[in-house]
Amino acid sequence: MLKSKKGVFTLLFVWLMIILLVCIAGIIIYKDQGAKDLPHIGVFQLELTNVYNEADKIVFYLDKSLQNSFDETLNKIAENGGFYDVQGRTKNGYVIWEWNKDCYPDEEIFYDSFSKFLNEEINSYWKQSDYYEEDLEYIFEFKDDKVVGDNVILNLSETFDYNYINYTFNASLLLKKNINFDKFLDAVTKIESVSSFCGNDLQCWEEDINLDYVEINKEGDFYKFDIKLEIEDKFSIKKEVIFKGAINYAEYNPLLGDKFVC
Repeated sequence: MLKSKKGVFTLLFVWLMIILLVCIAGIIIYKDQGAKDLPHIGVFQLELTNVYNEADKIVFYLDKSLQNSFDETLNKIAENGGFYDVQGRTKNGYVIWEWNKDCYPDEEIFYDSFSKFLNEEINSYWKQSDYYEEDLEYIFEFKDDKVVGDNVILNLSETFDYNYINYTFNASLLLKKNINFDKFLDAVTKIESVSSFCGNDLQCWEEDINLDYVEINKEGDFYKFDIKLEIEDKFSIKKEVIFKGAINYAEYNPLLGDKFVC
């Protein structure tokens, strides 16, 4: 009889121990899962630091894009004689500035054209990045020896382990300009002035132009101008950029299919 009671107590003790161990295991698993669901101390601060680092990478990428885009833009606007859209006003690789009416690039036209080309080139790089959602539209200012791109606000988001962060920052750009655009604009003004005085007289042109960086070539009534400016690239290597413009003193006759849209 005593042995039977002892056996019951032993069996009860075993079951109690099993239940206790299961409870302890459940508590441990619950705490472990809770630790995964709740951020550790400093995690939010770390994620904010990661956001800052990501923004810094974007600005660095855009800054490098601006450096590459500047030279590419310079080549395009030089070929276009200072214009963004030449509207078919070309002959033999030269943009016609005058043909019975004037169509010269002034300062406003030139810098507006340069900005359009520059935005296009930067966006060609931006579209290749992991952050592209829509095209950027920079407002560029040309201050002394610098190109400043401002007023572009980027709204981005990042998903980290414990948080979803939306952030906004101003992706401003700055580039040291290594070419004197005033020389080009001065040459254009001079050519327009000499044209009104000399007309189709090459000798008069050669006497009055007085700019050693402007080369004139005459083909009949067609005058071609090479305005040669020096630029120093990112490797400190100097090279020449040639802006091309022309004047056509031939008779303008729309009935013969001549077109001159300014």
